[in-house]
Amino acid sequence: MGIMALTIKARGARMFGVLMCAIALWGFAVAGQMLATTITMSRRWGIAMMLAIVLVPPLYLLFVHYFTGREKMLYWWKLPLVFLNPITAFVLYVIPSTQHLMMSEFYYDTVAGYLVMVGFSIGPYYLFYLSMAILTTLIADVMILQHAFQWPIRDRKKLFAVIFATFIPIATNLIQVTRIFPNLHGNLDVFGFSIAGIIVGFVFFFDKILGLQPVAGRQLMEELPDPLLVFDKDWTLVEWNP
Repeated sequence: MGIMALTIKARGARMFGVLMCAIALWGFAVAGQMLATTITMSRRWGIAMMLAIVLVPPLYLLFVHYFTGREKMLYWWKLPLVFLNPITAFVLYVIPSTQHLMMSEFYYDTVAGYLVMVGFSIGPYYLFYLSMAILTTLIADVMILQHAFQWPIRDRKKLFAVIFATFIPIATNLIQVTRIFPNLHGNLDVFGFSIAGIIVGFVFFFDKILGLQPVAGRQLMEELPDPLLVFDKDWTLVEWNP
């Protein structure tokens, strides 16, 4: 899906493709870690997974800028700020002497001959990274929400679904970090990212939202001097000018 999106000529399509490729990398890394038979192999897949995890929030923010037509707001000095925290978190995780600042004390269990990581202890910088990642996602969600009100009602609901989807991996990650449910073991992000990826991929790709540009239509309707009401085939009011 990500590779196909790179070939679409639509606003934000290429950045959407990069975002979906990062999510795909995360999925492959999780699968590889679950099939690891040694701690060394599990750690290598963990590095790939961490790379994908730290890239998703800033890439989502960049995609939203392009999709909503705000790419001109991305000044050259903003890009280093967007990626500073993710890169720092990734470097701290990769270097053995600083990994404890992100994660430490990994707990494994053997299932059918494979090593499955069932838990870990979080470091001080991980909490800061997680807070900034959530903030980055929320900023992008607010931009999507503002843009959604320029769409017809039927398409507006689809963008609301995207906003809802971004909260799913946040919730699963917070559950895992805070250990609210101590009996739950393993990587809960598997479910969070998988469900969110399906929703976001369906809305933006299969539902062809990337190819729609409602802004010009909205501006045209607002400039019409006479009232205009738009109904669907079931006579449901779907659009109007103020």
